[in-house]
Amino acid sequence: VQICSLGRRVASALVGQQTLGACRELVSASVVATLYGYRRYCASSSSAVQLILPEALKLLPLYALSLLKGAGLKDNVKPDDRAAWITQMGCLPCSRVGPLLYPRLLPLTRLLAEAGEHNATAPDGNTFEGLTLSSESLESGGVFLLEN
Repeated sequence: VQICSLGRRVASALVGQQTLGACRELVSASVVATLYGYRRYCASSSSAVQLILPEALKLLPLYALSLLKGAGLKDNVKPDDRAAWITQMGCLPCSRVGPLLYPRLLPLTRLLAEAGEHNATAPDGNTFEGLTLSSESLESGGVFLLEN
């Protein structure tokens, strides 16, 4: 929810004629303020060197980085692409903002093999887990789908 709210604030700031630099600063300041607030009010008894984050906040820095590197805040982006990004951030439900910022990489060869074994459904009835977006996750000869 935090990254959804942050993305919408950035999109509205871009529409409100803020500079890209000011929007980037908004993202960084918001993440720092969130983590500082968590440390100050929720994790004051933990070590000063180590901050143990709850599951809800663990991916916030990653999503913020992908927000900074996305089409909305890059310098050399076509105006149409930036406008499309602003529209998506403002209109998509929060459940779709996460995959927009950090898409899942689905191994189709593995999913097809598992689907054949489980009558075309995931073993637990939920969606399949995606892979980490890194070269280590890729397999030679594999087929992958990037969900974004």
